[in-house]
Amino acid sequence: MTTHETAHTTDARDIVFRGLDSARGPSTWGQRQIWASYLDNRGNPARFVLVRAWPVPGGTGIPDVLSALGGLVERHTALRTRLLAGDNAPRQVVDGDGVVPCRVTESRALWTRTAAVEAARWSGADGFLPDAEPPVRFEVLTCGAVPQWVTMAVSHMVADADSCAVLERDFQSLLRERPLTPGVCQPLDRARFEQSDVGRAQHRRAVAYWEKTLDDHPDPLFPSRDLPYLGPRYPVVQATVHGLGDHVERISRGLRLSASAVCVAAFSLAFSACAETDRHTLGVTFSNRVQPWSHGYVGTLAQHGVIGVSGSDSRLDRAARHIWTSLLHGHRYACYETSDVLALIGRRYGQENSDWFGPVANFVNFQYLPTDDKPLPHPGSGTTRPGPAGTRDRAADHRPVFAEQPPQQDSAVRFGLHIGSDRTDLSVRMSFDQTCIPLDRVHEIVERAASTLWSSGA
Repeated sequence: MTTHETAHTTDARDIVFRGLDSARGPSTWGQRQIWASYLDNRGNPARFVLVRAWPVPGGTGIPDVLSALGGLVERHTALRTRLLAGDNAPRQVVDGDGVVPCRVTESRALWTRTAAVEAARWSGADGFLPDAEPPVRFEVLTCGAVPQWVTMAVSHMVADADSCAVLERDFQSLLRERPLTPGVCQPLDRARFEQSDVGRAQHRRAVAYWEKTLDDHPDPLFPSRDLPYLGPRYPVVQATVHGLGDHVERISRGLRLSASAVCVAAFSLAFSACAETDRHTLGVTFSNRVQPWSHGYVGTLAQHGVIGVSGSDSRLDRAARHIWTSLLHGHRYACYETSDVLALIGRRYGQENSDWFGPVANFVNFQYLPTDDKPLPHPGSGTTRPGPAGTRDRAADHRPVFAEQPPQQDSAVRFGLHIGSDRTDLSVRMSFDQTCIPLDRVHEIVERAASTLWSSGA
């Protein structure tokens, strides 16, 4: 049994809902993209679970917390949506009656954020069955019968990272009895728009953008799928660079660009150097949260977008401006029907490359992290490695601290790069396929990117 199971007492307090609106309809483009990835990664269920821990304000009782959670389930249909397999795409089923699992777990000691996040991960470790169970599980963590944290494990089929932020905001408002914005868009509303004439026209423009980007940047990153390797095929590398988050903020202010553009540019330069390619495509996760209607939306909106990268921009400032322009442009074309883009890739690169974006089977994303929630290496597990030659002296004091993480069981992508910043430190998590990129090359990529950032003046 796990530490979470043995050190505490747990009481089931499931959230029962009755008589709410029920409906069936097509899935959204975002749901279909996650569905396609899910089918390619069935051996890795935890990959499709998002976990969060929300603090509970003092003076709040258990009934108040359960009532607020019930309000979330009523307000956001995504939390009571199942996905049923269809002929060409899944279909949404919104349940009007049902039960959302919720537990109250009592501890003799105060809960830390780290312990709360661990509890959330344990809750979502087995993943979700998209067609057979609610897509969310809650847990109320108490000490002395006083709620301290609420944890949530939610299926990526029905929520993305921005959705989790919306849910936390609404949860806190419900606890404090603050008014919520009425009439938020629901996933079935979004699906109906996507199937409309306006939505289909948007989709056609996105496919045309993909086609042109692939024409202009034909070389894939790390194209091989047959490199020999030692150890697990799908390792995960975690690295923390202390102080680099603050330095990136100074760079971005000086260039008047976003921190995400600066960081993606640094890694793009590292990719170009290590893959020895001048022009390539780079997959980027776009939130698709620009339009006002999306601000209170709970559902999977983020999709896999593409930008073209030119390795000729060897200076960080020029590369960052290029990336910034590409990100703005690419965001306009990041809503589309996944199957049509995969068909385009299959026609261009052969059907054997059409599964999960073929030559663009990689992704990079950037997120700001809460100060006390950034992923740090486990004590004693990190190793420092020397940076590339030519690094400035101050960079030698801030080298990446690496920590090997448990490997993934399976993956359809060549690599996935998550960059996180709390505006002080920079955290990097990279999962990859060693038949495409060996472990030592991943360390080199992280070191090159960090060195490039440190070497840039504030």
